[in-house]
Amino acid sequence: MLCQQAAAGDIEAAEKLLWLHHARLLGLARRKIGVDWQGKLDPEDLLQEAYIDVLRSMSEFEARDSESFYRWASRIVDHKFIDQVRRFRRKKRDVAREQNTGRAGADGRETLLSQIMPDTTTPSQIMRQEDASAALMSCIAKLPDDYRIVVT
Repeated sequence: MLCQQAAAGDIEAAEKLLWLHHARLLGLARRKIGVDWQGKLDPEDLLQEAYIDVLRSMSEFEARDSESFYRWASRIVDHKFIDQVRRFRRKKRDVAREQNTGRAGADGRETLLSQIMPDTTTPSQIMRQEDASAALMSCIAKLPDDYRIVVT
């Protein structure tokens, strides 16, 4: 029933199907990432990108049986995994990343945050960076004035 509704363009039905299959799709994403890409790719980020594509391409989905949605969504997860691996490998081969890029500030020093948190691209990494930034700023604000001046 939900498969037919989703195939007919019902976004709410598609969202319900995603939630129903989330655990299986997350397991698939974790198996895809495995130990080789663990720490480099995040299964939740992979699913988040795949879910966007699932919702965007609902017109291409054809409901044939109760498992058709899972099979279709898992192919999208597969493609997103391949895309993320290719993106990671491209960054890895980027010569500019392996050399000093001169990201220093105007006074010749890198900011403390850029030293401890590298450039990020995934939503969860961006949120972790924002959380780390807020925690760092909170700690700096609690320092005595003379210490805070030295740190900043």
